[in-house]
Amino acid sequence: MLPARAVGHKAQDAAIRSNSRRLRWSAMFAAEFDPTTIALGFLFGGIGFVAFRYGRARQQVPPLVLGMALMGVPMFVTSAIWLSVVGVGLTAGLWLWRE
Repeated sequence: MLPARAVGHKAQDAAIRSNSRRLRWSAMFAAEFDPTTIALGFLFGGIGFVAFRYGRARQQVPPLVLGMALMGVPMFVTSAIWLSVVGVGLTAGLWLWRE
């Protein structure tokens, strides 16, 4: 039979493991709920949607591809700075790669 103190340590260890797991999940998704990142995601996603619809209606590949990229980038980039850099770059690509 184990002493009462050993049983208490096992319970504390389990609680610590549970809390560390919870902290890892919250740290992993914390950047996605930043208001700036959400606003930029809506902005570049909207630009991408319009470009995608335009490319599909005119049967042009560059706006279609860049529109899909602009809609997908906010799902993978969680930093507001990098989202701005990539979004502005892809939007500039829409302007530069027109036919």
